[in-house]
Amino acid sequence: MTRTKFTRTLNTDVSSASDHPVSRGNSTAGERLLGDILKQRRLSEGLTLQKLAQMVGTSKGHIHDLESGRASNPSFDLTMRLFGILNLNADEVWRQLA
Repeated sequence: MTRTKFTRTLNTDVSSASDHPVSRGNSTAGERLLGDILKQRRLSEGLTLQKLAQMVGTSKGHIHDLESGRASNPSFDLTMRLFGILNLNADEVWRQLA
């Protein structure tokens, strides 16, 4: 199994001020990292950091680090659990991050 680094960006329109991306590293306005996708979906699903962390079996701090871009290389297993709980289509996200 190959590990993939999830630091590529996704071009997208920003729909609200709470969604506004913060410039991180090579990211600029209009580009979103995997963490931004995870956070937006978590919030739209009505989940707290703590609840999502419990559901996927990791710490609240690790989820926060993924969402904020501090941790950018989650394990494949954790990523698939997150996608399942957040109802994200893995193929679609991979294509957008490529």
